[in-house]
Amino acid sequence: MARSSRAGESVLARLRASARSLWVWFWHTPVRAERLAFMRILLGLALIPLIDRNPSTRPQDRKLAICLFSIVIMSAMVLTIFGVAFRGPGYSWTWPWDGIFFSL
Repeated sequence: MARSSRAGESVLARLRASARSLWVWFWHTPVRAERLAFMRILLGLALIPLIDRNPSTRPQDRKLAICLFSIVIMSAMVLTIFGVAFRGPGYSWTWPWDGIFFSL
């Protein structure tokens, strides 16, 4: 009987250790801000149906949905252009007119 309780304790200890290491990995200081920002974005996207409760399917009646979608698409386009045009060697910030750095 004592042997089975030790085996159970070791499994429980390993489970706790793996959960702790996963917790430390997820909340590691250098990447915590990025993960929290990403989680806020996902939460905001999940709340959009609660904000826009219009049941109509006609585009003329869905002005809020069209505006939110347009804002998301334009933000994605602007961030993509900034990420491509303003990236220099080593992902450092550089102005596009100082030289274009592409490495394939």
